[in-house]
Amino acid sequence: MSKELDDLRAERDHARQQAEVWKHREERAEQRVKYQRSAKDRKRTHHLIQYGAAFECHHKELSVLTDEEIYLFVESLLDIPDVRLRIQQSVESHRKEGD
Repeated sequence: MSKELDDLRAERDHARQQAEVWKHREERAEQRVKYQRSAKDRKRTHHLIQYGAAFECHHKELSVLTDEEIYLFVESLLDIPDVRLRIQQSVESHRKEGD
C-alpha cells in the first residue's frame, strides 16, 4: 500500500512540475507577443517623429503652431490637387517597387 501511495504522490508531484513548466511557457509566449507589439508601436512612433522632423526642418516657423493648427494645415494641403496627385504617384511607385 505504501509503494502505491508513494507512486501516486510522485505522479502528483510530476504533474505539478509539468503544470509549472507549461505555465512558464505560456507566460513567455505572452511576453513575446507583448514585446512584438511594443516593437511595432516603437517603429511607428519613430516613423511619425521622422515625418514631423522633416516637416519642421523645412518650415521652422511652423513650430509655433498648435497641434490643431498643424492638423488643419495638413488637411488644407491635402485639398490641393497637385499635392494629392504627387502623394498618389509616390504611393503607386512604392507599390510597384514592392512587386
